[in-house]
Amino acid sequence: MFLLSTLPHLRPIHIARLVKGRLQHLVRESRPKAFQRNYDLRSIGSTKRDKVEAYVASQVVHHALDDRLRGVFADLQIINPEVDLSQLRFTSHARYWCNLHIVFVHDGRRIELRREIWEAVRRMIRQASAAKHHLLSRVGIVPDHIHMTLGFRPDEAPIDVALSYMNNIAFARGMQPVFTYSCFLATFGEYDLGAVHGETGLGGRQQRGR
Repeated sequence: MFLLSTLPHLRPIHIARLVKGRLQHLVRESRPKAFQRNYDLRSIGSTKRDKVEAYVASQVVHHALDDRLRGVFADLQIINPEVDLSQLRFTSHARYWCNLHIVFVHDGRRIELRREIWEAVRRMIRQASAAKHHLLSRVGIVPDHIHMTLGFRPDEAPIDVALSYMNNIAFARGMQPVFTYSCFLATFGEYDLGAVHGETGLGGRQQRGR
């Protein structure tokens, strides 16, 4: 097993191939075909999936909104309980769990309270996730930013996933420069980094390592 920290423009499937290719190069003389074509990919982060999703689902509670706005924004949240990001997914050669937490923030933390604007944004997010075959589990909408949790394919770079939603939301907002020209991206899964540092291992065995 390998724990890797990578840049957001790299596709998970390419990361796995690079590691396997380098290892095969090192042992090519003694073991010309050392590895099978199949492999596992698992995203992890500093926090486990259930906590990340719960945080996104509780955005309205976390922000100081009056009673009227709390009711409006509570209706705008997306919670898809049928989407289970803990479930194993497959490509032709990989078993994978690839999940992202994305946050878009309004430029200058500008407040937007118009319900019809946020309904258009929510509709566009749903359409975009369906078109991209992403597993959209939660969207937390508050007046000045958006949180999203979703499962993505290992042939997609995280930054490309985020940019696709930012562009679609910009279209829904009339191509206005609403968001800052950056975003927050983090991977997450069923394990946090403690699983790598001596706690229960990713394969269910006791692990020791650095």
